[in-house]
Amino acid sequence: MLPRISVLFITYNRLVTLKPTVEAFLANTDYPRDRLELIVCDDSSPRAVQDEILTMPFDSFCLAKARGGLGRNQNNGLRRATGDYILQLQDDWVCQGPSHYLRDAVEIMSRRPELGMLFFHKNPMPLVVRETIAIDGGVLRIFENIPGDRRQQAYSDRPHLKSREFVQALGLYLESRKMWECELEFTDRVNGQNRFFIGQSSAHERLFSDIGADHSHNLSSRKVKLAKKISSYPGGAAALKAYFQIKHLIKTHRRAT
Repeated sequence: MLPRISVLFITYNRLVTLKPTVEAFLANTDYPRDRLELIVCDDSSPRAVQDEILTMPFDSFCLAKARGGLGRNQNNGLRRATGDYILQLQDDWVCQGPSHYLRDAVEIMSRRPELGMLFFHKNPMPLVVRETIAIDGGVLRIFENIPGDRRQQAYSDRPHLKSREFVQALGLYLESRKMWECELEFTDRVNGQNRFFIGQSSAHERLFSDIGADHSHNLSSRKVKLAKKISSYPGGAAALKAYFQIKHLIKTHRRAT
């Protein structure tokens, strides 16, 4: 029997991208439906949006009553998930197939238990490769964990499959922080341990297409990329934190006057 996979759809007020994301996943994934657990994690969208979400083909609904940010929204789904593996999708990644990708990924990860996470999108970072393995349909690269080096950022919130053991060992996401802060802090945790590693199969680099650029509630991708780059240098994270604190004080002062 194939292992059970929990699929987290992370969303906030974007039915225009959530609906095609769910539809494309179901249409282009041949993993048995009774071995999938579809969980939607909504960060307190307006009532009308949540009512519409309730009509969609999910098995479990994590509908927050108050905004908690990306970290808390993801954590709500991870706490609810019961699968042996967890496929995590933001609400704007459309699956393009081939449809057997989940079967292939589970087989790869079951053979390599040190592989805690497998990405379904090409990582744009120039990463140090720990091991390269020839597999059916391509090449599997397993990346090295380098403590203290944020430029070696194998982790990303792009579509990925992770094992339950990986989630239990690494812990939940940082809450009440900006998106890029959550990602970088999780990167530090990944790099700071040597039990699990992150992999990327060349056969999986174009499985998902991002359709959310025109509907983003976050910083533009260029600003996020710049923030991550600044934070990778010594003192960069502290400088960014100070910048946002000053920006907040200026906004507060303007409102008061």
